[in-house]
Amino acid sequence: MFNDFSEKLLLLEVTLEKKKELNKKFDELTSKLIQHKEKILRKIDNIVCEKSKEIDAVIEKARKQKLQIEQWNSSFNQILPTYNLSPIESTKSVLYLIKQMHDCINQDSNYVIYSGFFEKKK
Repeated sequence: MFNDFSEKLLLLEVTLEKKKELNKKFDELTSKLIQHKEKILRKIDNIVCEKSKEIDAVIEKARKQKLQIEQWNSSFNQILPTYNLSPIESTKSVLYLIKQMHDCINQDSNYVIYSGFFEKKK
């Protein structure tokens, strides 16, 4: 009977040791998962911040272009009626103004204004 009890006690001790080892491994894996999750979240946060800055830059550029267009429109509407230009001079002035607007707004455009017409860049 003593032998049986000793064996059971030994088995229980071995089982407890294995349980402790498994708990330790579980804690290590849980810690690694948490670290990995935090790393992924930091990367996502960095990407979101970067894209937000890019979007803000695009919005700011569009806002500046809109203000520039409004200024040109205002200037154009004020100046054009006051000048008594010949049709040719008037056309040249309008084309020049359109070209300026086009160059500023469409800096990345694939088209240019040439002799009053849009033409694909070569």
